[in-house]
Amino acid sequence: MKTFQDIEIARERIRQLENDIGLKLERHEVGKLLTSIDGIGSQTAARLIAELGDPARFRSAAALASYVGVIPRVRESGKRRYSGRPSVPLGNAALRHSLWMP
Repeated sequence: MKTFQDIEIARERIRQLENDIGLKLERHEVGKLLTSIDGIGSQTAARLIAELGDPARFRSAAALASYVGVIPRVRESGKRRYSGRPSVPLGNAALRHSLWMP
């Protein structure tokens, strides 16, 4: 069973890691831009950089949005219109999850 002291040590380590992430983002060109967006904090920015790598590799903002899976998807034919949740999830689930709240 964890003691109060073990929990405090873990909390201090988490604070140190969050501080380290913040410092690295301040020195990272894309990190500075991402954290300047309302709703994007240091953890979300770090996740985006880790998952995407260099965002310049995408030919457009639409291509990036498609990769993440945050674009609307219309499924219809000449006779039927489908709605509701897609049966096959699109995009990068980890990034989509990170961007849910922002």
